[in-house]
Amino acid sequence: MTPAAPKVYLVGAGPGDERLLTVGAADLLRRADIVLYDRLVGRGVLAMVPRTARLVYVGRAVGDDTAHQDATNRAMLEAASSAGPGGTVVRLKGGDPTIFGRGGEEAEFLARHGVGCELVPGITSGAGSAAYEGIPLTHRALSSSVAFVAGHEDPSKKRGAVPWRRLAGSVDTIVVMMGLSRLRLICDELISGGLDPSTPVAVVENGTTAMHRSVRGTVSDIDGAVAAAGMRPPANIIIGAVSGLPPLGAHDAPAAGSRRAGRAGKSARPAAARRSARPAKPARPAAARRTARPAKPTRPAAARRTARPAKPARPAKPARPAKPARPAAARRTARPARPAKPARPARPAKPRRPSKTSPRAQSPGRAGPAGGRRATGRARTR
Repeated sequence: MTPAAPKVYLVGAGPGDERLLTVGAADLLRRADIVLYDRLVGRGVLAMVPRTARLVYVGRAVGDDTAHQDATNRAMLEAASSAGPGGTVVRLKGGDPTIFGRGGEEAEFLARHGVGCELVPGITSGAGSAAYEGIPLTHRALSSSVAFVAGHEDPSKKRGAVPWRRLAGSVDTIVVMMGLSRLRLICDELISGGLDPSTPVAVVENGTTAMHRSVRGTVSDIDGAVAAAGMRPPANIIIGAVSGLPPLGAHDAPAAGSRRAGRAGKSARPAAARRSARPAKPARPAAARRTARPAKPTRPAAARRTARPAKPARPAKPARPAKPARPAAARRTARPARPAKPARPARPAKPRRPSKTSPRAQSPGRAGPAGGRRATGRARTR
């Protein structure tokens, strides 16, 4: 069976948070051979690209000359040629490839050169940043129509093609993308077209990323609030009554891995120069190398506890047999009786003192007639 010819997939990477990437886009990234990515692709999205794939940076900042797109087109042709039969080339774009992402022009270029392509949609930053800010772009009571408008147009045009004054009275919600540098001019045109100067406006910078921040105001004073906050591109401008609602279901700041892969200050090296400098596969960015290998899934505590077989329980020790009770008589006669202590000898009786009437008192010579004591007395008297 003949391998299929290489195809270039124009894939939308979403507004920055890798959780917003579609399942189809993630599948293509995991089996890609070559990935050509833009400046506004999140690092978490790039981490899904396998180590064996070749990463080529073709980012473009606001103000770059139009020749940069020609270099990107040539890079797509070279990637399709080097991938070979059955190869997969992904042209990765921030947001949606066909909403101010030049996806249509690149698809036309590939078709003219006989290279097959496929469009894979993504969440545009205008919708993603509004949702993370808690702003519904439509609302049955406030907004029945929404328009996505480019604030920065092709410099080769002789005059602007956006009818700002007509938009003021025909659309309920206006989302201006890439228009931060022309904010005051856009607001003045809308006011001239009849838009109420007190119409609410929200400006969201780096929407859905860890650097997401915003300011709010009205059409008459929003430019001053933006200048005071020092806001910079990329930013989206949301004009309409829905911007005056309190935040409805706003998201918390994403993890640090969702930060943008690059900023306006980074220079975009042409893909051809990058490939000629390195005959082998070019090195991936340090951030992508650090995050390319997914962390090992942590087993739940219950699984860890039951992974090892339980030790068999020790058999219970047999109970000791009770000692037979001895009869009371045996217990009394078991021990020999103690010998009786010898009786103490009786103490000799103390001699009694002679009484006055004893024979000692009636000694010879002192004996008197009968009646003794009285006669003797009288004898003494005599």
